[in-house]
Amino acid sequence: MAKYIKENKAKDVLELACGRGANSFYLADKFKDIKFYGIDLSRGQLNYARKRINKFRNVRINQGDFHNLENFEKNKFDIVFIIESLCHSPHKEIVLEEVNRVLKPEGIFIVIDGYWRNSDKKSDLERKTKKLGELSMAVNNFETYSNFIIQAKEKNFDIKYEEKVSKFLLPNARKFAKLASKFFNRPKLAKFLKTFLPEIFLLNSIAGYLSPNVIEQGFFKYYLTVLIKK
Repeated sequence: MAKYIKENKAKDVLELACGRGANSFYLADKFKDIKFYGIDLSRGQLNYARKRINKFRNVRINQGDFHNLENFEKNKFDIVFIIESLCHSPHKEIVLEEVNRVLKPEGIFIVIDGYWRNSDKKSDLERKTKKLGELSMAVNNFETYSNFIIQAKEKNFDIKYEEKVSKFLLPNARKFAKLASKFFNRPKLAKFLKTFLPEIFLLNSIAGYLSPNVIEQGFFKYYLTVLIKK
């Protein structure tokens, strides 16, 4: 992000699905003359972010849906970015259209996210693994990277840069898998925890358990994609 902020001499930057604001706060601390904006649907996450926001004069965070950026005028931002959240949208074409509207001409949209591999020859095991991953990560459907790029081009974006970054995720994925294995290898503990922990917490442990294997086998891939508005 810092690289593109410098290269594009950015003045206004928007983070979609900013959560607790960690990314925007980090960047705002490094670039004090730049205005950073963030939106997120979750009130809980935003409440946490607001506890820190007073430390930063150059950050504004509000509740909002990245499918509807009507609170921002046309051609406002030099850079929009989103990290590991676009996969949750069943209508990425709407997000791309909204981002294109609020970006300045030749503005940058940076996406870091995961995609399922493009293959017509999926085994039963791969199909089941994909379904488990979607269920445990609250994703309607893991799209392929090629399909995402088609949608981006249809919404008036060109590819400025792209890089497969799956290998950088593996160290953390292995840590999560190790933690998740303690849950799955202890059925009595799992049964006990199931009585009072939220279901989504338990489902997420499935993703943690499976993630190193699906990445190593090439089923699931992470990409850094930098799109430029035409």
